[in-house]
Amino acid sequence: MKNSFVISLSTCLIILFNNPVLAHEHGDKGHKKNGKMGHMFDRTDTNQDGRLELSEFLAHAEARFQKMDIDSDGYVTPEESREAGKKMRQKHREMRNKHRQERKQADDQQSTESDSDD
Repeated sequence: MKNSFVISLSTCLIILFNNPVLAHEHGDKGHKKNGKMGHMFDRTDTNQDGRLELSEFLAHAEARFQKMDIDSDGYVTPEESREAGKKMRQKHREMRNKHRQERKQADDQQSTESDSDD
């Protein structure tokens, strides 16, 4: 069982840090705090010392694993992994839509202010 946990935890760690690394390689794309990688780093660096300790990294990975382990049996099945992926993608879609709306409102407000200055 311990080997299964280590394998599952390793898989979770790969999932946890794979996307931010890829996002970082492609540039910030307008994200604050040094892009997605910076945001992920800040959330994981719980003592805010600018460095990740193994305990911080593992605590974050364990929290992610627990979210994926829907039935709390200590294992993440392929079905649970797919469901977690669906939830994560939905959350990201909602965040992107929210940011688009905020940018549109800011652009509309700026455009309205520009028109009133003329």
